Amino acid sequence: MTQNAVIDTRELLTPVAKLGLSFEELSDKAHAIQNKCKDFNISNASFNNIRFDGDSGQLIYVPDETSTPRRVPMSKHSMSQLCNKIGVPVRYMDKCLESGMTDLAAENINSWLQDFGKNLFIREYDSRVRGILSDRYMTLDTPDILDVLGEVIDPHEYSTKGFFLTEERFHARIVQNRMMRVDNEDLFAGVQVDSSDVGRSTLIVRFFIFKQVCTNGLCISKGGGILFEQRHVGISLDDFRSEFKTSMSRIPDLITNAAEMIELGRKEKVNLLSESDLTAFTDRLKLTTKLSDEAMGKVINLMQERYSTTRWGLVNSLTEVAQDYTLERRLELEKIAGEILVGKAA
Repeated sequence: MTQNAVIDTRELLTPVAKLGLSFEELSDKAHAIQNKCKDFNISNASFNNIRFDGDSGQLIYVPDETSTPRRVPMSKHSMSQLCNKIGVPVRYMDKCLESGMTDLAAENINSWLQDFGKNLFIREYDSRVRGILSDRYMTLDTPDILDVLGEVIDPHEYSTKGFFLTEERFHARIVQNRMMRVDNEDLFAGVQVDSSDVGRSTLIVRFFIFKQVCTNGLCISKGGGILFEQRHVGISLDDFRSEFKTSMSRIPDLITNAAEMIELGRKEKVNLLSESDLTAFTDRLKLTTKLSDEAMGKVINLMQERYSTTRWGLVNSLTEVAQDYTLERRLELEKIAGEILVGKAA
């Protein structure tokens, strides 16, 4: 198997403040990626027009648009999508590929492709398969999303504070330039946008709070915090533009509600005085967050040394620890932090 046959990368948020990247430049990056992308359809996919080659570790397929076979490497995500579609366990296939048993992987994949018979939509980036989707998938790609954001969001009022952008995944944090009115806090409200051109996530826009001094992020999905959400099935650019524009009018009310929740969270103490209280608290939080003992120790230390032993202190500590993780895990922890803010301490 060639070294680049199945490719995976570590995904980390890029802080825009370090790059001086404007919203327009971010859109340019997305369009540059799009220029290297191509889409192909396969009707009645079977071993006759698509197969996995064990010798090269590449996918060989014949698109409807041409009779010429394409031989291309696959991303880790596209391999998992293919496995899920034909019913091959992804973990088993990962083990085969990681162990160099590509012939066994090919035997399994090609056997189940033999009579598959469904239509496939294959998305490539720079002559590499980035996604394998059904023919129900509707394209609303990152450049389209950024174009709408550029139309709706005033660049004089908002700035991009962080992003992750590849041919597979898009995430951006766009916050107001005006600080929230919360005493002794450097908080900025805005939106968090997530999408994927290859089915790794729905298109979702959430209300977001950014803490500038330590670049913590807090995602609030409760109480109207989801401004737009739609799978890439039955989605249209016009619907997104219209609904997102309407949803942005809710930002002032969401800011007011968030400020009130933060004030309440700063008053609600978390009892960590006794050993039994500390143990009970960490056990509950570990159950919710699935954090390791080491990470939990860091959360507790941040509460006691940097922030406060309050519900708001917990939120800040958890979102700071979240920065140690890759994007998907970080988003998961920031969502949990948002739920803690609007509810009760863990």
